[in-house]
Amino acid sequence: MGFMEKLLELIPPHPLKDAVNAFPGKNMVIFKPKIIFEGPFYSDYYQFDLTLNEVPPLTVEKNVFPIEKNKLFPINPDQVFGAVAQSEVKGYLTVLINKDIIREMAHSAFGKRDVFFENAFTTIDDETWYLIKQYMRETSNMQKGYEFVQDGITMQLCINLMRNLKSNLRLEKKGARSSFKSYKKSY
Repeated sequence: MGFMEKLLELIPPHPLKDAVNAFPGKNMVIFKPKIIFEGPFYSDYYQFDLTLNEVPPLTVEKNVFPIEKNKLFPINPDQVFGAVAQSEVKGYLTVLINKDIIREMAHSAFGKRDVFFENAFTTIDDETWYLIKQYMRETSNMQKGYEFVQDGITMQLCINLMRNLKSNLRLEKKGARSSFKSYKKSY
């Protein structure tokens, strides 16, 4: 069973389940759902949620996190999570990345294999937003060689997330370089 199929098995039955837009790759998939579920869920992947509009708060490990629009929220493998309430949504993206890829890259770039991101909303910088949009565009267009481009974007995004999100890598986080409002307008 492939990466995408395993992820889709986690979603409970619902009329809008099959209406989710998915942008799958070998080690990363981006979902643009029309509904979010209460949970509880857990997965074997790193998950990064990006909320562009109002949605119910998230719960992670029984902690409630009110949504902060236009910010990225990381969820680590095996953390129990969900929404406080099931809700139809617009402008919501979920990026799921194979944990082995993040761990390999963390080991190579930062000397640590186990990465744990702090569950906290972080302003998304232009570069992260650009990489997400580029991945979705490449996956949608499926031009020859798109798989190689997906792999490259996945690696760039992993490093970018490790540099910019609070984690046990103990990097000095520099402030977000700029807002992504200009990119959001084209979404």
